[in-house]
Amino acid sequence: MKRPVQLLIILVLLSAVTVVADENRSDSAVTMRQYILHLCGDSVWYRVGEYSGSTPVDYSSGKIDTSNIHANEDFILYSETDTVIIKPSSAPVELLTVCPPDTGIEIVIFHLDDDATYIKKYQEKVEVLRRYPDFGNTPPEDYKTFTYSAPDDSNLIKLREEYKLDSVAGDGGEIERITNLLHWASNIVRHEDRMLENVPRNALDLIASCVKENRGVNCRMKATILNEAYLAMGFKSRHVTCMPADTADRDCHVINMVYSDSFGKWLNMDPSFDACFMDSARNILSIAEIRQMMINGDSLILNDELNYNGGSRSVLRHKSYMAKNLFRFSCPLESEFGYETLENELQIQIYLNPIGYDEKYVGKTYQYGNENNKLIKYFTDNSEYFWAAPY
Repeated sequence: MKRPVQLLIILVLLSAVTVVADENRSDSAVTMRQYILHLCGDSVWYRVGEYSGSTPVDYSSGKIDTSNIHANEDFILYSETDTVIIKPSSAPVELLTVCPPDTGIEIVIFHLDDDATYIKKYQEKVEVLRRYPDFGNTPPEDYKTFTYSAPDDSNLIKLREEYKLDSVAGDGGEIERITNLLHWASNIVRHEDRMLENVPRNALDLIASCVKENRGVNCRMKATILNEAYLAMGFKSRHVTCMPADTADRDCHVINMVYSDSFGKWLNMDPSFDACFMDSARNILSIAEIRQMMINGDSLILNDELNYNGGSRSVLRHKSYMAKNLFRFSCPLESEFGYETLENELQIQIYLNPIGYDEKYVGKTYQYGNENNKLIKYFTDNSEYFWAAPY
């Protein structure tokens, strides 16, 4: 195993975070609160309230940068393998990467990039799944039926024609057409952990904006692009938010499930990594099957195209990351063009929790917004309902 490398992070500050001066600091010693963040890649993500971003970590420079901030909400740093949550105190929270310390918080980064680390992290996350392996059968409310736009929707027709999706999908069998569309969505725009501001969240506008400004989008928007491409080509599809057990860990991953008529089941597709999980016979799995096979200890493999923005992506790293994020799920009730930016309409999100986890939510509806723009969250433990076939 490589020796852990201690590093110092450059924190990028957003408008919601107030930079404060260092003029009144005492020279007296301050008791340090040390936070360890384990990192397996070359970037660290952070969140303060609704604001988020990422910053690269340079393992060779050894540079020190300091940032003093006021934070009235949790300050969260996270990687694919770890999360650090710093709670605000009565005094302003000061995050410093300076050593030796002269303030109250130090962030220490340990770089973990060997196979043994990924295997250990994978096993730890699978153990969490094993503590909550089962789902229930609480009857869903009657009106909650998943729906899917037909390919004759005018916006879907435009998407299909503008990007020649018939040619992209090709003339092969169903699985070949499904995977060809996955590769297209993976390559059409790159992945970045960012949202596009003031851009309608549909495939046409997202792609156009990314091409024009030479930028990428986060996993949710990548999955939106693929979802609408599948719908445009007549496939039933949903984008699914895969979440960890820890509600304080705001890192999640959004992928797609597309229904295969030939196999009679949903198939997992991940456009952020051009990835799909398969069993040892190379049969593509559903999201529910991946979770169960992890719990069972069954062999899982990934497709040969697995990559990240054209670069390499470790299979062990990807399995560890997904094991963390296959604990609970959510998806829109209606799968249609532009769902992410529907205005003045009712939006319904369905959440699936395993038995024994936050059971106080199960069977309940929570409403947000106003009369003109409502968001409803409905929680269920009924996996048969959540993963129901579209026919």
